[in-house]
Amino acid sequence: MVAEETRGIVRSGPFAGLRYPIADAAGSALAPKLIGSYEREIHGFIEKAITRAPPRILNIGAGEGYYAVGMARRLPRADVYAFETDAKGQSLIEALAKANGVGERVHVRGTCSPTDLDELTRQPALIICDIEGGERELLDPVSAHGLVDCEIIAELHRGRGVDMAGEMRERFGETHTITMAGYEGRDASEAAALSRLSTAERRIAVDERRRHGLEWIHLVPVEELFQREASLRHLQE
Repeated sequence: MVAEETRGIVRSGPFAGLRYPIADAAGSALAPKLIGSYEREIHGFIEKAITRAPPRILNIGAGEGYYAVGMARRLPRADVYAFETDAKGQSLIEALAKANGVGERVHVRGTCSPTDLDELTRQPALIICDIEGGERELLDPVSAHGLVDCEIIAELHRGRGVDMAGEMRERFGETHTITMAGYEGRDASEAAALSRLSTAERRIAVDERRRHGLEWIHLVPVEELFQREASLRHLQE
């Protein structure tokens, strides 16, 4: 119903206008993406990352390509590497990229290994990561040295006795500024623009099937902030 009412076009959020020729998503709910409320807790992180215009973006755990293709549209000079282990997801990414005219800049790959990450971060990049706990092994500057120069937005997953936020602070506390965001819940008002849906249907439509306590982390290289501030001071002078 949401796909029909939105005509398969994302209504709001950082990727408003993104076309979904496929009424499907991989590993997540489609309706919140079309509405524009999907992961709204990190919309600010995404917008700040876009202002920095990274030349390379790594979307690890890309699903059907919401972030990979959305970022390719917002940053027309960036190359995007979309890592997705699921074959269906890989096909959906390719279809989504083609439908939005960015197929040449969205490079679809399978599992992202520490070696892949080390290779692709030899120049600064933006990393958007959601790999169901795999971030503990992968996002490690010991094995991928270039991470110290990368901006990172990652969904953190808790395991038994694992404090992922604490571990990330230990790894990146000296090289990055750190901002956290927590899941805030959803209500029917976020789909108010979908006039044909009842209140109960809107409540279902915005439901991302998440648990409270979920966290995201935003890591921005300190050196990049210093350079940005210096550039601003130079312009002001």
